[in-house]
Amino acid sequence: MAKNLIIKVTLQNVEKPSVWRKILFPADGSFEQLNHAIQYCMEWDDIQTYNFEVYNDGKESHISLLSDDPEYNSDYFWHGETLDAEKIAVGEYLKEAGDTIRYIFGDDDWYHTIELESIIDNDYHSPEIACIDAEGACPSPLAVTNANDYRRIKRMFGIPCERTIFDIDSKDEEPDQEYIATQRRLMELRPEDKLDPTRFSMREISKRLEIWITTSKPKLLHSDEEIAFNIHSCPWWRGIWSNPITDKD
Repeated sequence: MAKNLIIKVTLQNVEKPSVWRKILFPADGSFEQLNHAIQYCMEWDDIQTYNFEVYNDGKESHISLLSDDPEYNSDYFWHGETLDAEKIAVGEYLKEAGDTIRYIFGDDDWYHTIELESIIDNDYHSPEIACIDAEGACPSPLAVTNANDYRRIKRMFGIPCERTIFDIDSKDEEPDQEYIATQRRLMELRPEDKLDPTRFSMREISKRLEIWITTSKPKLLHSDEEIAFNIHSCPWWRGIWSNPITDKD
């Protein structure tokens, strides 16, 4: 019987609220497919470069789409061997509960921790993908370059958040109204809207996943079996989603 992984993807260096997604994903699905699943579940833009940092016998490797530029794929560029994301199954590196890898995307490096929570039998007799739980909204990649920038923007919008050694803005810095107005436009916020880092839509996440799966028809690496979208695992479909505020469209 096919195996599914339940993995938790957490955006690093973002707190109050933390931002994470629990994803049902086939063990024999590729890292390239996992990249798409993460992008749609986190509500990123799915257009930027990415890589997964993995370790095998203590040796660091990177899993990414291979480039036509040999230097991009070299040990010098990635500080380790670069492996083809389209040819490696996620289950080859996430084998036991507690196993972790790191996922990085974008020119400004958004870092995520991926942890395997459990491995389950597939009750529906086909490999499936679904977002089964979540917390927190990802910032707009058009408006926010990295986690440090996100903390600065939240403070400008009057949202308390802890400072780190990487924050370059002063504690006494006055909010730049012109900069805030620019961020509002990039984040598609109306003048009366507030920045709400807790707000996201499980329905929208599920819709994005379903469109990707039904149009691209991804298959398992070692068979011709197509991966399905599992609406039965979506909390809002089962009527158990406990936070209605985040589920308003």
